[in-house]
Amino acid sequence: VWLFVSTMGRKSLSTAPGELRLIDGVSTKKQKLLASSELKLKKKKVSKKNKLAWRKHTDVADIEAYLDEKRQEERIGKPSGDSFVVDTQAISPAPVARRSKKREKKPLRCEAALLPTVENPPKRKVAKHRSAAAARKMQAREVAMEEAGPQSKEVAKKTAPKNAWASEAPKADEQEIFDLLTGKAPVKRPPRLYKKVSEIPAVEVAHPGASYNPSFEDHQAILAFATGVEERKLRAVARTEKFFADIPEMDHVERERVWMKEMSAGLDFDEGNDGEDDEVSDSELRGDQAAPAAPKLVRAEFRKTKQQRRKEAQRRQQAAETRDARQATLREQEVFRIRSLKKDLNANKKKVEEKQKKRAEMESKELATPRKLGPHRYRAPDIEIQLGEELAGSLRKLKPEGSTLQDRFASLQRRNVLEPRKKVVPHRGHRPRMYTKT
Repeated sequence: VWLFVSTMGRKSLSTAPGELRLIDGVSTKKQKLLASSELKLKKKKVSKKNKLAWRKHTDVADIEAYLDEKRQEERIGKPSGDSFVVDTQAISPAPVARRSKKREKKPLRCEAALLPTVENPPKRKVAKHRSAAAARKMQAREVAMEEAGPQSKEVAKKTAPKNAWASEAPKADEQEIFDLLTGKAPVKRPPRLYKKVSEIPAVEVAHPGASYNPSFEDHQAILAFATGVEERKLRAVARTEKFFADIPEMDHVERERVWMKEMSAGLDFDEGNDGEDDEVSDSELRGDQAAPAAPKLVRAEFRKTKQQRRKEAQRRQQAAETRDARQATLREQEVFRIRSLKKDLNANKKKVEEKQKKRAEMESKELATPRKLGPHRYRAPDIEIQLGEELAGSLRKLKPEGSTLQDRFASLQRRNVLEPRKKVVPHRGHRPRMYTKT
C-alpha cells in the first residue's frame, strides 16, 4: 500500500525523537520513507474536470489525519513533553544598531519644516593675516567715532548691518494695503480726480467799480463794460428778427399748397395733367428689367495654343523680374538720399512740435473757458451794477443786488463742475377747458 503525505501533513505530524505513532496502520518512519520516494516517482497525470474525478484522484488522507490529531488534542490536551521545553542555550543580548554621529545630529524631515530656513548665518572663514588687518581697521574706526562725537554713532547705527530674521515693523505700502482691506483707511482717489477741470478761481474778485463807494473812473469803466454786453444782446435780437422778417406771411391755403409742392418734389407729377395721357407699359408697372446678356461663347478657333500660353507666362515672368530689379535699384539709391531724408525727418519733427504746442494752447484755453457739458451752453449772468443815482456813501444805505446762492451756482457751471441748466418752468399737460354757462 502506497501512502503519499504532503509537506504540511509531515510538519504537522512530527513527533518527538524515539516515539512512533501509527496512522492507518503505517508508522511515521515508514511515512518519511514513502515521502522521500515520492520525489523519485513520477506522478500520473489524470483529469480533474468534474467533482467525481476530483474526489477519485485526490488524496486527502494527510489532512484528515492532521484534523483527527487536532481533535484529539482538544479532547485530552497536549502531552507534557510538548508543553515545556528546556532551554540549554545562553541568552545573548539583542544587537543594537549603531548610528553615526552625523546621522544623530541630522533632524528629521518632518521636523525640518518647523525650523527656520537658516538657524545661524554661515561664518565666513577669514585667513589669519586678513583677520588681523580687519581687527586693526575696526579699532581705527572705533577711535574715529569716539573722536567725532555722538552724531557719528547715529550714522553708524543706520549703516550697521541688520538682522534678516529679526521681527520688523511692516512697510508703509504693506500697512496701507492692510488698512485698506480692513476698512481702517479711506479709499485712495485716482490721480485723474486731482486734475483741474478749470483754471477759473472759485471766488473771483469783483470789479473795483462794483464797490459801494467806487471811484469815478472805475464806475465809468464797469458801466461801459455792461453797456457793451447789452449792445451785443440787442444786435443778436435784431439779427433774429431780420431773418424772420424776410419770410413772407402765408395763410392756411397758401401754406398747404407750399407744403404739397415741397413734399411732391422729385416725383413725376405734373399739376396741369389730369392723368389722361399717362400711358405706362405693363413691363414698367411690373418693374421688369431687361434680361441679362448671354455669356459669350468661346469657339475652338479662338482658343489659345500651348505656344501662346507659354509666351504669355514668359512675358509675365519677365515683367515680374523687371519690377523686382527696379525696386532693388531704388533701394540702393536710397543711400544717396540721406540728406533729403534727414530734412524730411526734421520737417516732420517741427510739424509735430507745432501741433503739440497748439494742442497745449487749446487745452489751456479750454481750462480758462466754460465747456459744453450738456445740451445747453453756459450763459453768463447779468452784471450787477448800480447807476450813479443809486450809489450810497455808506453800507447802511446800500441797496442789495443779486443773490449769493445764484452766484455760487453760476460759478460751479463756469468752472465746469456742473453742466449748464435751464430753469424748469411748471406747465400743464393739457390746455384748460373753457365752459360757458347758459
